[in-house]
Amino acid sequence: EKAATGRRGARLDDPGAYHAAGVLFLPAEARFTTLLEFPEGGKGKQTIGNAIDDAMRAIEKENPQLSGVLPKTYQIFNAKLLKSLLKTFSTIPIDLEGDSFGKIYEYFLSEFAINEGSGGGEFYTPTSIVRLMVEILEPFEGRVLDPACGSGGMFVQSARFVEEHHRSNGARDLSIHGVEKVDDTGRLCRLNLALHGLEGEIKHGGDI
Repeated sequence: EKAATGRRGARLDDPGAYHAAGVLFLPAEARFTTLLEFPEGGKGKQTIGNAIDDAMRAIEKENPQLSGVLPKTYQIFNAKLLKSLLKTFSTIPIDLEGDSFGKIYEYFLSEFAINEGSGGGEFYTPTSIVRLMVEILEPFEGRVLDPACGSGGMFVQSARFVEEHHRSNGARDLSIHGVEKVDDTGRLCRLNLALHGLEGEIKHGGDI
C-alpha cells in the first residue's frame, strides 16, 4: 500500500497504481486480513479452503503476469490447519523493509531444493553460484536470456546487480526472457519474478 499511495492521486483500490510501482495488487477478497477473519467453520457452503482458492483466482485476475501460476487446491487441506497457518503468517511484521517477501520466497525455494536432494538442482541453483555468474556477466542493462531458467534466480540476481551498481531500477533497465521445459518450474519462476517486482517473458511447458 505504501508503494501505491506514494503516487500522487493514487487510490488503494486502483490496480494500476500498484502495477506502476512494481507491486502486486490484491483485491479486497484476497487480502490477508480478509482471509484471517474467515471463520474456521466456513461461511454457508464456502469453506476456508474454498475462500483461499477464490483469493488465488482473484489475484491472478488482477495481475495478468500470474495467470495460471497460483495453486488452487487449498480445499483439500483441513480447515484447522489452514487457519493455523494464517495465524502463523499474521506474526510477520507488516513494516518489513526492502525485498523481504522475495527473500522469504527464495529461502523456501532453497529449503525445498535441499529436501529434494539431487532433484532439487533441476529448478534451483544456490544463490552464491548464481551471484558469481552474474558478477562475471555484468548485466548492467539490456536483455537477459536464460534458456534453462529454473525458478528464475538469474533474473533476480541480475536485477539486484543493476540496483547495487547503478543504483537504478533493475526492473526498468532489464528485459527478461526465460525458457523452462518443466511447466511447474516455469510457474515457480513467474511467481518468483512477481514477488521481486519483476516481469518478463517466460516460456515453459506446453508453451515451448
